[in-house]
Amino acid sequence: MFKRNYNVQVPDLILLATAKYLLDFYDIPRNQLYIITCDKRLVKITRALNDLPTAINPTDPRYEASKTFK
Repeated sequence: MFKRNYNVQVPDLILLATAKYLLDFYDIPRNQLYIITCDKRLVKITRALNDLPTAINPTDPRYEASKTFK
């Protein structure tokens, strides 16, 4: 995160580390785990890094439930 100069806070890092742990330890497929957040910066970060689950913003029309959860 710091190498790519992303501006993240400790709660964001804890959330991302927990999601990464769930993916690795429990072998959950990346397309079955979503982070629901209204933080646009966190959505952008998860889009840039391939080893993290996708974060979606429920207030954004692009991430409407019928489009996201197919």
